[in-house]
Amino acid sequence: MENLALVHKECCDYRCNKWQQDHKDLILEPGMWVKKQFTQDTFTEHIWVILTVVDGDSLTGTLDNDPFQLTNVKWGDIISFDRSEVEQHMIRD
Repeated sequence: MENLALVHKECCDYRCNKWQQDHKDLILEPGMWVKKQFTQDTFTEHIWVILTVVDGDSLTGTLDNDPFQLTNVKWGDIISFDRSEVEQHMIRD
C-alpha cells in the first residue's frame, strides 16, 4: 500500500508541475475553477475551488465540491493558497 501511495504522490506532483509549466502565462481570474490537492493524515483528494480573489500568486476561493474522505474541509469553505498549488483549471461559460 505504501508503494501505491508513493506512485500516487509522484503522479500528482508530475501533474501539478506539468500544469505549472504549460500555463505559466495563464492569467487566473475570479470566477475560474482551479483544482488543488488537499491532504489529511494519509488521505489526499483533489478538489475544485472557484476563485474569488486573485492577488498575484495569492489565491482565495470557495470549495466547489464535498470531499469524499477528508473531514478538515467541506463544500463552501473559503481557502487561501498559492498559485503553485494549482493542478488544473477550468473556465465555464
